[in-house]
Amino acid sequence: MNDPFIPEAARPCPNKVLAGEAWALASRLDGVNEQDASEGVLLILAGAEDRTAQRFGASAERLGIPCAIPRSAAEVGMRMLAERDGTVSCRLSIGEEQQPVRAVLNRGLPFSDQPFVEAELMASWWAALACFPGPVINRPSRDGFLPNPDVLRLASPESGIELPPIRIATSRELAIHAPATHLRRLSDGGHAGSFAAVPEAGFDDGEVYAATRFDPSRTCQVLVAGNEFFDLSHENGDIAPDLARRLRPVAARLRFSLLVVERDAAALRLTHASPFPAVHQYQHFEDRVHRALLEFLVL
Repeated sequence: MNDPFIPEAARPCPNKVLAGEAWALASRLDGVNEQDASEGVLLILAGAEDRTAQRFGASAERLGIPCAIPRSAAEVGMRMLAERDGTVSCRLSIGEEQQPVRAVLNRGLPFSDQPFVEAELMASWWAALACFPGPVINRPSRDGFLPNPDVLRLASPESGIELPPIRIATSRELAIHAPATHLRRLSDGGHAGSFAAVPEAGFDDGEVYAATRFDPSRTCQVLVAGNEFFDLSHENGDIAPDLARRLRPVAARLRFSLLVVERDAAALRLTHASPFPAVHQYQHFEDRVHRALLEFLVL
């Protein structure tokens, strides 16, 4: 079994074979029997080096909310029971005392670097989190274990969010738009840079890139946290009510994400979306962001 078969936690386009295996169970389950976890633990799935997850967990603990960031699969209990009528009961627990889990923040599985073990864990967690009755940020779906926030899907006439000019090109044919261009690789969705002029080095001739034009003077970064929005261009995170209202349709799909938007009087354009905000991006109003996430998950 080679490495590309196994979807990495942060890979935007995980392997479709494993996706199908995990989703096959979840898609057949019509209903979920709620577990009584109103006093349970907030579970955070994240890598050992994920400082953003660690600080969020510490913030929850300071507010008296039990929180767990497991470091091995043995720390978590998982039980799913599928009935003949298509309903399923799903229960997650943590620790030797099997404390019930009440909500989950999913930022990727940290448990194993062994391909076979990782594949089995990924399939199990994929089905469990898809069917978990409590709140889940970054709930697995048909598109992947972690969200793949494609701007082509998020923008729509119904939402009032438009797409900026985008050109698909190889590295040798990149058309650079004034005043600036945002580049991402189509193979994995990874950010390849933002340039007013692209240097010759650093681009793979075998890659295909999406080049998105944007105007830095009219562009801002917006953090989605639960049901709240924060403008990262302001030190206190305050956002214009009109901008928050226009972005509301996106929040229903991405509960903890970073959006790059360009706006003028006539249009709102979505340039980029990422499901992995980092704490340094909102450190000046960190407590407000954590409170918004907790209100969505457990409060």
